[in-house]
Amino acid sequence: MTELSGTISALVTPFTDGGAEIDETALRLLVDKAIEDGIDGIVPCGGTGEFATMTNDERRHVVEVVLNQANGRVPVVPHVGAGSTKQAIDLSRHAADHGATALLMTVPYFEPITESEATDYYRSVAESVDLPVVAYNQPAGTGLQQHPAFLRELAAQVPAVRYVKDSAGDLGQLYEFATADEPVRVLNGVDSVLGPALLLGVRGAITGGANFLAAVYRQMVDAARTGDRDTVARLWAATYPVAHLIEVLPYNAAVKAACVLTGRPAGATRSPARPLTAAEHTALANALITLEGAVDGAIKVER
Repeated sequence: MTELSGTISALVTPFTDGGAEIDETALRLLVDKAIEDGIDGIVPCGGTGEFATMTNDERRHVVEVVLNQANGRVPVVPHVGAGSTKQAIDLSRHAADHGATALLMTVPYFEPITESEATDYYRSVAESVDLPVVAYNQPAGTGLQQHPAFLRELAAQVPAVRYVKDSAGDLGQLYEFATADEPVRVLNGVDSVLGPALLLGVRGAITGGANFLAAVYRQMVDAARTGDRDTVARLWAATYPVAHLIEVLPYNAAVKAACVLTGRPAGATRSPARPLTAAEHTALANALITLEGAVDGAIKVER
């Protein structure tokens, strides 16, 4: 069984002009570029992939294209979370049938959901396929904080839940996940805390910033694996201004703009998300140029 660790990209979804359709040519180029950058895995149709703006047919199409283009070179972990258990099961079965490595799954959103309901949801979806599940802790988007104690009990009841993508940004929680003898392995989900997360013992991350920072993030992960804490700290200090900036700007628009600035065909976000303003775009470009000078060719900003 393939273990998930290292730098995993929450892949952006490129659209044609005006957001009308999936740009399949650009999507295939993004997959190839991610692999060239040394990525350890790809998550299509996650939050950074703007799944909430896509139909289920579009999500299935993106998953098929990414799996086809990756062609077994790296693990592919489609996000299959949905507003209902039935939708999540349908998306999960499709991903499994097309060769997914594992499944990332947020809980239903908008209507409040209890821990008991979340457990039933995870169980129902997990039992519909034979794949490991990455629980997605995104309390800002779902309203449910999936604490370590909940995930521990969830894994006991649903053994397919083997990982958690933790996007709470809580270093104490990441530390508890990383250092305890837990059945659920944690993957950091917040770009700006990647360095501290690695120093705390977290073994990998699923982030949107990996779309354009994969080469730098890979250096950080490799340094953490060899115990080179100074290099982790140095690279985190270099990447933090960019990571922080994309989190305070409209995140998906900022990630896509950074992709374009570094030569990746990401396009624009889908409505109602807005593109960056001219001032925001300039600030991001300047931050990337500063980072380019600090990381020995790991990124290249197009001018």
